[in-house]
Amino acid sequence: MPKVHTTGEALPVRGRGRRVSTSLAEINVVPLVDVMLVLLIIFMVAAPMIQSGIDVNLPVAKRSQPITGERIDVTIPVTYRQNHMVFIGRDEVSLPVL
Repeated sequence: MPKVHTTGEALPVRGRGRRVSTSLAEINVVPLVDVMLVLLIIFMVAAPMIQSGIDVNLPVAKRSQPITGERIDVTIPVTYRQNHMVFIGRDEVSLPVL
């Protein structure tokens, strides 16, 4: 957007009393579009490679037994630093007992 200076300002006045100057803070969009197109091409090439994945040989447990029983929820409250008490389920347990 051009800047318009009126004759009341301390700029040299020529002709009709107005001076129009261009701002250097305008964004040049052409390099931005070029970079975006390059990134689009890179992601289009890389996307099929990411979806194929890598084959991993996971270890298999031979002598383990399935876990039986219920889960135990351990809750550490905000006041742990003052009284060193935690909760197992709904029961309050001190640190040495734990």
